[in-house]
Amino acid sequence: MNLHCKFIDIAKKYKKRTAIIDNATGQTYTYGKLLIASLLLSSFVKKIMTNLLVLCSQKQQGDLLRH
Repeated sequence: MNLHCKFIDIAKKYKKRTAIIDNATGQTYTYGKLLIASLLLSSFVKKIMTNLLVLCSQKQQGDLLRH
């Protein structure tokens, strides 16, 4: 089992339990909040990577047309 799969399983099982305590701010984060945040971040990164791949692909096509 991969680390991210294990985290998802644990976060689903213990979603209301405290996972992290930030001593600097005094805030606590539950497994549920961390799971939601990680899924949102993953979605955001996938969109950025897709856009970068499209831009790179378009640039390569443009380069091929010039030669």
